[in-house]
Amino acid sequence: MKICLLVFCLVTSTWVNNVNAQVAATYQSDLQHLLTIFKKLPSYKAQIKGAKLQTFNARYTTLYNDTAQLVTDNDAFQKLSQLFFLLKDNHLAFYQLPATVLTTAQLTDTNVIRRYRESPIYTNFPRLSIDIDSLENVLANARVDTIEGIYRYDRYLRVALYKSAPGVYTGIVLSTTLPNWDPGQIAIRLYEKESGGYHAIYAHPLHKYHILYNNEKFRNQSLVNSYFYASLSDAVYRKEAGETDFVNLPRTTPPFIMSLLAPDIQYIRLGNFSNNSRDRQVSTPFLERIKDSLTTANLVVDLRNNTGGASAVSKKFIKVIKSFSRRGRVYILQNNGTMSQGEIFLLQLKGKKGVLTLGQTTNGTLAYGSNWGKTQRLPSGKQLVYITDMKSPAKLLQYENSGVEPEVWFENDGDWIEKLLNLIKNDPDRKG
Repeated sequence: MKICLLVFCLVTSTWVNNVNAQVAATYQSDLQHLLTIFKKLPSYKAQIKGAKLQTFNARYTTLYNDTAQLVTDNDAFQKLSQLFFLLKDNHLAFYQLPATVLTTAQLTDTNVIRRYRESPIYTNFPRLSIDIDSLENVLANARVDTIEGIYRYDRYLRVALYKSAPGVYTGIVLSTTLPNWDPGQIAIRLYEKESGGYHAIYAHPLHKYHILYNNEKFRNQSLVNSYFYASLSDAVYRKEAGETDFVNLPRTTPPFIMSLLAPDIQYIRLGNFSNNSRDRQVSTPFLERIKDSLTTANLVVDLRNNTGGASAVSKKFIKVIKSFSRRGRVYILQNNGTMSQGEIFLLQLKGKKGVLTLGQTTNGTLAYGSNWGKTQRLPSGKQLVYITDMKSPAKLLQYENSGVEPEVWFENDGDWIEKLLNLIKNDPDRKG
């Protein structure tokens, strides 16, 4: 019996070592290729110099040599992501490419779910064996204005986010309505940034592949950037005690709107400056419509959740707004969803005579960007990098991560249009 046990232990140990060696070799090859990609990036060339280059090279060497704990592809993704932490380039993106992706329809197919739960994708998924009930009891008393606590992703996931190491927060699933998740699995990893905010690694709520969000923030009792494309919901991770969301516009809101808020106040919503043909079919006639239709003394420009786009589109709207501001008063609404070209548009107007900005800080994703939307797989075929290829003016880099502050701050404590109308009523610079 002792001999059998010894043989079993030796075989198991050899198998684990072989798996580790294979994952480590693949990881090191991916890391080397990632470095090659980085060295071609405009953001790398502009930022990684002098002392920062020494720091970057030291981080790379540490990541390359530190393979002792590499067991799965998920471990490799976590480590590869840390090279991105040293760049201020939030258009640059990093994704895991899973071997299997479930659809919403497959979630109700018991045979599909059974096979999924028997596969390495499920059995190797990161999890912790801890006392979930005790963790939930402790975090139930966490202050709503601190990042630790219990979060909900719509009705699908309840996650306990706690400080698991200095500067590191881990989000453990407490309960779920989804058959591809289990309590104890890790849905979130957050790493504190020196400048504030967090580097976040999320598991997609539906597909469960990992994604790097290099510019996460805790605001309004939410992880405000934790929106996932092609997922189950438009929700973000939000504390259970969270209030109604007055900060964001619903994703079903049309991108371009013009209305009359009061006899002397017009309203326009600019939801994007996209230059693709489908979006231009909407934005171009809207631009033509407003050119000669902004006739009131005051104008509200709603840039909330403006997803950006191209300067070729935004500059046409800038021309209209600047023309209006020479005779009227312009009030611009902004929030964390205002990003990329939307933030640049805001900066081109902020501080101009007749313009007032209101709301909350923008996203902080406005430098660099991509002309062509190119992606590149790493050699393993298990990770994908979205490449940035645009140079950025130095004046924009100061806003990367931090975002653009409003001149008047709005809390998440009431409808923002009502707040704005009350402010305009008492504004000494109001026109008309």
